[in-house]
Amino acid sequence: MAETFPRRSEVEQALAQILEHLVALREDFNRQFALQSQRMDALERRLEVVEQQLDAFERRMEELRQDFNQQILRLTERHEALEQRVDRGFARVEAMLGAMGARWGLMAEEAFRSGMAGILQDQFGWQVEHVLMMDADGVVFERPDQVEIDIAIHDGAHWLIEIRSSMSKADMYTFVRKVEFYERLRGVQAARRIVISPMVHPQARAVAESLGIEIYTSIYDASPHLRKREKSPTD
Repeated sequence: MAETFPRRSEVEQALAQILEHLVALREDFNRQFALQSQRMDALERRLEVVEQQLDAFERRMEELRQDFNQQILRLTERHEALEQRVDRGFARVEAMLGAMGARWGLMAEEAFRSGMAGILQDQFGWQVEHVLMMDADGVVFERPDQVEIDIAIHDGAHWLIEIRSSMSKADMYTFVRKVEFYERLRGVQAARRIVISPMVHPQARAVAESLGIEIYTSIYDASPHLRKREKSPTD
């Protein structure tokens, strides 16, 4: 059987077709590669933009953080300054209230004293004297100081009266020492020792009862007792 071979022209034609196909594949590959390169370039540019935006965002966040810290620091300083102002304000208010309370106490005691003196002088004819004595040896207050007996009544009999807005246990003992100092200084014996105060501590009452001190919560409570004793034939 005789072998048959393709003609040269057929071989050349087939090779030409293969080359054309390879060229087409290469061109298509180059186009795809170029397209992918463009896409990669675009992606890189977008990534660069994103990175720049992230950098800007980080810088902005850092600025905001620093600004926030500064604001917190300023608020803390203002808060501390405000606390100090409030503390100073409360201290001033407390001082004012204390001064007002002390002033009210002095005014109330002076009102008591004046009222009592007026009643005793006008209604009972008692001689009223507000006594101030210098205790150079510190017998009453354990140091040299002026001793005050709110009202000393003497017309043959001496009544020593302490008038205060409030009376504590210590105040009661102080009154006793003031009476004893008055008696020793004047050389007399107090006929009655009287405390007139709207606020007397229970412990102060116990001391008064044990020492024979009369307690009245107002001038109106004391007045009937004064009138009764004033009319007594034994006085």
